[in-house]
Amino acid sequence: MATFSRLLARMGNHMNVLTKCSRPFVTSSSVAAWSGTPKKQYIKPSPPSNLPPKSSEPRGTEKRAVRAEALRKGPLATDLFTGNGQQGQGYYKNVATEPLSKEIATKLMRPVKVEDLEIDPDRGYVYLKEATYREMLDDAFGQDGWKLVPVTPFQETSSGNVVYRAYTLIVNDRFVSEAIGDWSVATAGSRAAAEAKCDHAALVRVGKDLGMASELWDPVRSNQLRDAKFTQEWIVDPKLGSKRRVWREKKVSKAPGF
Repeated sequence: MATFSRLLARMGNHMNVLTKCSRPFVTSSSVAAWSGTPKKQYIKPSPPSNLPPKSSEPRGTEKRAVRAEALRKGPLATDLFTGNGQQGQGYYKNVATEPLSKEIATKLMRPVKVEDLEIDPDRGYVYLKEATYREMLDDAFGQDGWKLVPVTPFQETSSGNVVYRAYTLIVNDRFVSEAIGDWSVATAGSRAAAEAKCDHAALVRVGKDLGMASELWDPVRSNQLRDAKFTQEWIVDPKLGSKRRVWREKKVSKAPGF
């Protein structure tokens, strides 16, 4: 019994020592709450911006031209004729001084012949060849009466997938129309072939201003002309084995004996 009493007394002495030496577990938030001072929050400073401040003034013509040139790595046809009015006067010489004669207008706006149509086999777009547009212009103005003049060197988009060039149509020393001729390098097969196709694209667009092949710009009439010469057929890809529909010229059945 005496031994047990001495053991309890010894344990009591150890507990008193631990109580005096120990300290309560505290956190930074609890210390701040006890001291009455708010906890400081760290705010990360934002990096300085290199962008110019936004202006409430509307962008002028020169600013739009500079922006277009920066985006497309080169000037556009509309950019060449902006500014103080001095640029581009040579191209706008005698513009709108007199209308075209009725005879010339009739030749330019003649109906499209179905036999002259070509088609994109995958997308089904019908179009006229470049030679057809040149023949129509030769018939209307004469072989030496018109010229499709390049205004800018060949440029390319930022990705390099499309090349383009600005053109103006001059008829008898008069400015008539302007357009951008562009073409996909992947579709043409090479950059040189795409540059050659730019003339065709520009001819189509300046021809639209003169009313040439206006039926092809109307979806309803264009589809009617397409269905008169072409039809859709199913083909099988020999490598993949998948089927797809393409546009092809209709097969004309010949009478017996021919």
